[in-house]
Amino acid sequence: MTRLRPTCTVCGKSAVSRCKYCGDTLCAEHIPPERHWCVGLEAYRKELAARESAAVRADLGSSERKGWKLGRDRFAKSRFGIFSGNYSFFLMFLISISFVLQLLIPSYTTNLILNPVLVLERPWTLVTHIFLHG
Repeated sequence: MTRLRPTCTVCGKSAVSRCKYCGDTLCAEHIPPERHWCVGLEAYRKELAARESAAVRADLGSSERKGWKLGRDRFAKSRFGIFSGNYSFFLMFLISISFVLQLLIPSYTTNLILNPVLVLERPWTLVTHIFLHG
């Protein structure tokens, strides 16, 4: 049994690949979505626009930035380093410190634990109990 080579859905020539937007088998001439009746042409245009805008941002020279802080430079000059603008790391750091303090100070847990009866007397426990471990 001979294996038939797939043909282009537009012109009937020997197909070289499939369109990644609509799945049609196409020859080299009809691969771009504008060259065939591609149902995914809108997705192609959005992707093309996103690529072009990313290329424009990457091409910005240092003279065109005029004082913009990009990338790691912003964190390098901050006093808090990696915690600057990254609240999840900051919370994990506070919870870790709280865990060590629980091991070292016996009354630490009892002062910060959430007890519904004492909420009016110690309202800070509504927030501080999230830093406690068991």
